[in-house]
Amino acid sequence: MNTFAMTIAAPLPEVATEVVDLNSYIGALTGFGASDATNKGAWGALARTVQGAIDMGHDRDRVEAEMTMAEEEYKTANNVTALPSAWRSAKSVALKAVEQGFALIGDDGGIIGKTEAERSMAGKGKKSPYEKALDAANRLVKLSKDLTDAERDTIRSVLAGF
Repeated sequence: MNTFAMTIAAPLPEVATEVVDLNSYIGALTGFGASDATNKGAWGALARTVQGAIDMGHDRDRVEAEMTMAEEEYKTANNVTALPSAWRSAKSVALKAVEQGFALIGDDGGIIGKTEAERSMAGKGKKSPYEKALDAANRLVKLSKDLTDAERDTIRSVLAGF
């Protein structure tokens, strides 16, 4: 038997045979293109679709290929050449989750938010209420530099009341 025939006769590696419905990706992509108000729902649709692909055993390359096919269909159907930046960002986070084996659906069945997923994958975890308040206070200080004395006094009186 020649080497060509031996190569063809060799068994193929095991691969996931289940297929993700491309319409699920297209639906999420459409949500990202619609408006900022729907982005949370669009992330949820993408997270559920990607989690389904992970559960079927799809690896990063396969999920990325499925997304690329959906993107091409979306661009053709909507006569656009560029994809929404929010989609590109979400796609990046979703693919990183696939690569790291990070679940996008929590134990309670709820969607893990994009920012929370990013922070968790980076080892930062979810911000505590204190960290959120401190961030807000620092933003307030920066923004206050452009205010008048009277406006700053108003903000101080509001803060004094809590």
